[in-house]
Amino acid sequence: MSNSPYILGMINARGGSKGVPRKNIKPLGGKPLIAWSIEVAAQVPEITRCIVSTEDQEIASIAREYGGDIPFMRPDHLASDTAVQLDTIIYNFEKMEELEGRNIDAVALLQPTQPFRIAEDVSGCIQTLIKTKADSVITIAPNKHHPYGLWTKNKGGAGLDLFMKDGASGQGFNRQQVDTLYMRTGAVYVIARDTLLNKKSLYGDYVEGHIVDAPRSWINIDDLQDWEMAEAWLKHIQS
Repeated sequence: MSNSPYILGMINARGGSKGVPRKNIKPLGGKPLIAWSIEVAAQVPEITRCIVSTEDQEIASIAREYGGDIPFMRPDHLASDTAVQLDTIIYNFEKMEELEGRNIDAVALLQPTQPFRIAEDVSGCIQTLIKTKADSVITIAPNKHHPYGLWTKNKGGAGLDLFMKDGASGQGFNRQQVDTLYMRTGAVYVIARDTLLNKKSLYGDYVEGHIVDAPRSWINIDDLQDWEMAEAWLKHIQS
């Protein structure tokens, strides 16, 4: 990959969200949820072009009001409840290569459900992909709950069992004495062309992580409770 690759930004926003109906155009902090991702993408110098992919005319119209680029509408079969996101990404990627008349080096996927990512998060992932030549780079955050401290219901009867019996005991464990674990935040995925088109994968074999150790990285809107957390976070940072 060259030092100045073609990076396609991609914001996927279907109309049939269930956890929060019509969430992609629901106002958060005075603007539609999707606008947060559109505005951040415009601030990332490494992104060559960013598109919004939707099958919904209302989402498309509102996205355009906030500067969203919708070069084509997504087919309905890629916007159903059973549609696989990887298929949508590949469809959009190949469609854009056809429209641009050239190969695209990588895609930066920005999911609307992560409104509080910042441009530096996206740039960090893209720069890591360029430098390491990884198959993909994702945003990660230190996981606050180590598996050694997790329990399961005993399948044979009453009581609880340690989830990882080999790593923990009745004396508990010291977090300082175990490796730091990271969770995928879902804010940014940067995926190389070969990983997407030839390996048919979001990750590939060699995955790098860009660490975002900030409270905003934990806010991922899937349901109404998440939405309330997002509103509470906005009030906190604006107070």
